[in-house]
Amino acid sequence: MQNIRRDHSLIEGLKRKRIRNVTFDGRTLTVNFDGKHLRSNVSVKESVRWVGSWKGRNIRVDDDLNLIEGFAVAVHEVIEEDLYKTLRRNGFSEADAQAYSHEIADEAEWTWARKHTSLKRGEYTRKVERVFRKEMAYAGEEGL
Repeated sequence: MQNIRRDHSLIEGLKRKRIRNVTFDGRTLTVNFDGKHLRSNVSVKESVRWVGSWKGRNIRVDDDLNLIEGFAVAVHEVIEEDLYKTLRRNGFSEADAQAYSHEIADEAEWTWARKHTSLKRGEYTRKVERVFRKEMAYAGEEGL
């Protein structure tokens, strides 16, 4: 029970962290989050199965997203990658680390996106999910 409370307070605290100094030089995305200076290379691809994905220090973003959505997804991915690795190093299971890092990165993505778009959260989420479902259908996984 102690661990569950500790995990919950950690996650809620990270959800409230601010994103600072987001810069993109045409190739590298730099973000300050939770006192860390995060950097990753970003590439826009024709078909990215999960709308955005990370592997190593490379982030791929689907080309069906507009500039703001693509930037927000890239911010999500750079934060998710760092959090996942940090949580795994701190003893979280793979599933928990993935779930928590995604949840926190989602909040960070929306925090950044709402400053740069006039869409409400539901509208923004539906636009990104529409691209996600299209990519899943393209990959032959319509049931997701």
